[in-house]
Amino acid sequence: MDIVLEDYFNTICCDETLRFEPVMRTTAPNETVTLPMTVTSPVTIDWGDGTITTQSAPFTKVYATAGDYHIKVNITKSREVTNFRFGNGGDRLKLIDIKKWGGVKLGALGGNFFGCSNLEKITAEDTPSGLTNMALFFRGCSKLNQIDNFNWDTSAVTNMFEMFRNASVFNQPVNFDTSLVTNMSYMFNSASAFNQPVPFNTSNVTNMSFMFRNATAFNQPVNFDTSLVTDMRYMFSDTTAFNQPVLFNIPLVTNMSLMFNGATAFNTTNMDNCLINFAGQTTQNNVPMQSNRPRTSASNSAVNTLISRGWIGLV
Repeated sequence: MDIVLEDYFNTICCDETLRFEPVMRTTAPNETVTLPMTVTSPVTIDWGDGTITTQSAPFTKVYATAGDYHIKVNITKSREVTNFRFGNGGDRLKLIDIKKWGGVKLGALGGNFFGCSNLEKITAEDTPSGLTNMALFFRGCSKLNQIDNFNWDTSAVTNMFEMFRNASVFNQPVNFDTSLVTNMSYMFNSASAFNQPVPFNTSNVTNMSFMFRNATAFNQPVNFDTSLVTDMRYMFSDTTAFNQPVLFNIPLVTNMSLMFNGATAFNTTNMDNCLINFAGQTTQNNVPMQSNRPRTSASNSAVNTLISRGWIGLV
């Protein structure tokens, strides 16, 4: 019966490359699964238990027995999936894998997989489309550390706020086009296993606050263009392995409160050079920068210069 249904779906319903294929797990009999999709017209769905339906929202199915269900959603040009988003609600705990994107557009709201704490992997060989907002995208995906093809087109994305926050085992390369991104605050906050290069184009970023806070494994170079950044609060706070040069250009920064608070590996050489670099630039006045890491007398002159500009908290 399964072979007949598969043949039907391949030859009648859609081309194989135009399927969106999530895998959902139920844990009790007669459990309901709802796919949080937006579509342009009714779509055909193989629910993975021998049932095929053509329907509009809500895309809901009751499964008689508990198990993992490989669902296949037919996508054509006239039947597009224009959003798939849990946003920390719905059946987020039932998603465990995505085997094919099929050209699905993930929308502009962000938070698509926010709260999907049982999402273990994304084994799709293709990629999603329509990405413009990746804020909160994988927040709380605490089991996710396998994305087989992460070469996603992020060239239109403007927001990566909290993208991997609390994605506590995630540690894969992130070779994103970030040329339009303006917000990277909290991007890796509490992504405690993450320690990959971050070769980002940050020329349009204005907010890096809390970016690596509590990313306790992170210790990679941060060669960022920070010429438009205004907020660096808590940027490396509690990033306990971090010990890299921080030689940012900071003409617009107005807040560095607790920037290195708890960054216990950040040594005196890097702290001295950071302060000397800042003092050698034209900066904003009255910038708070409390709780620096220990430094030496090599940065005394730099600290005095910054204090003369009204910088707060330097010792």
